[in-house]
Amino acid sequence: MKLFQTQNLYQILRSDFNFLQFIFLLLGLGRTRLR
Repeated sequence: MKLFQTQNLYQILRSDFNFLQFIFLLLGLGRTRLR
């Protein structure tokens, strides 16, 4: 059961990281567009 919880937490953290990467990518695109 504990292993499952850890795996679930890892999945959430990974999706959060992907979301942050997506935001940074958008920010980078916007920055290059402004230039």
